Amino acid sequence: MHISKRLSVVALVAVLGALAFALAARGDEGNGHDVMAGSLRSTLAPSQPTDPSFHGVPPGGAPWSLAEGSTRLRSNGRLELRVEGLVLTALGNAGPITGIAASVFCGADATSTTPAAMTGVVPLSSDGDAEIETHLSLATTCLVPVVLVQPVRGTTLLNAYIAIEGFRP
Repeated sequence: MHISKRLSVVALVAVLGALAFALAARGDEGNGHDVMAGSLRSTLAPSQPTDPSFHGVPPGGAPWSLAEGSTRLRSNGRLELRVEGLVLTALGNAGPITGIAASVFCGADATSTTPAAMTGVVPLSSDGDAEIETHLSLATTCLVPVVLVQPVRGTTLLNAYIAIEGFRP
């Protein structure tokens, strides 16, 4: 059987294209993994009063809604977190919450009730918009990292979370 040179080139290009597509798909955002080693990328979910506590931090006492939220934590301590429309469901705005901070926990829930690191407070607009971009001092190893978004009322950090890594319809 004779295969023409042109057909061989077309087949090679098709195989290379499929390989490139497959490699690009592996870096898909939102799957919890990043193509960069030592990086965690996740969506955020708003808390509900019936949600469980994580690392000893309970959910907020009222239902929260979130239009869009994401977080990225790199092994070098770089944290990027963004929320849009993080509001009290009943009010449609942030109510008395004027700021947020992010807590990063490492390890199993039962053994780790102290954050591995915590950001400073950033303002939360009445529409529920905020961004945190900072470097945190993390241990060399952080297994099962969890990022909690904690509310601030005035100057008081509340012992609750109003958003957490994950997703909710």
